[in-house]
Amino acid sequence: MCKLKNYTTVLYLKNQSGKQTALLHGYSFYYDGRRKKTDVWQCTKTGRCKARFVTTKTRQMLRWNVIHTHPPPKYKIHNVRFIRNKNGKELAMYGGHTFYCGARCSKTTIWRCTRWGLCKARFIMSYQGELVTAHLEHIHKPPTFVIRDVIWANNENGKSVAVINDYCFIQMRSQTKTDYYWCSSRKTCNARIVASKEKIILKAYLEHTHYPQRYIIRNNCYIKI
Repeated sequence: MCKLKNYTTVLYLKNQSGKQTALLHGYSFYYDGRRKKTDVWQCTKTGRCKARFVTTKTRQMLRWNVIHTHPPPKYKIHNVRFIRNKNGKELAMYGGHTFYCGARCSKTTIWRCTRWGLCKARFIMSYQGELVTAHLEHIHKPPTFVIRDVIWANNENGKSVAVINDYCFIQMRSQTKTDYYWCSSRKTCNARIVASKEKIILKAYLEHTHYPQRYIIRNNCYIKI
């Protein structure tokens, strides 16, 4: 395993099961955090591939061997939301940050941080939704924005719910000026929002660990199907 001097940025995220995963050069690595001072990331096809890399607990790269014995897998970003700003321009939202489409190629689109002059975070995605490459380390906090495409209703138990991007949030706590909504799969998902009494989203964490549930809304009632 050789020392690393110049390397492509590693993308750290969670897979569909909620487990920590790393993407490097298009390959996926699973997390082995059993060591006290370092973390080992091994190729997800570890049975027949010995590629891996080692980082500190603060994600600083120490050494690597990324010679794989197989082609890279295909995967998709499931938590990207495509929205439009008040001027009608399409934006991509990931991890609370916004990206604009910097270029459209024959097979891919390049999305750059909306603060591109200051921040070089970006990702490239195919038209089939497959992630090609990504650098998602921002040097600023996520922007503050207002989410307008929210469906407000009640569930079958009479509780207030908000539906955002086909995900359901249930009101769990109420204060004098705000209401707190958690994802309906809150046992395994930490997505949540805070809304004013006027139904304006004040804070939001919209990264889910699962696919949205199927539902219908009938007579202002949210019903899972």
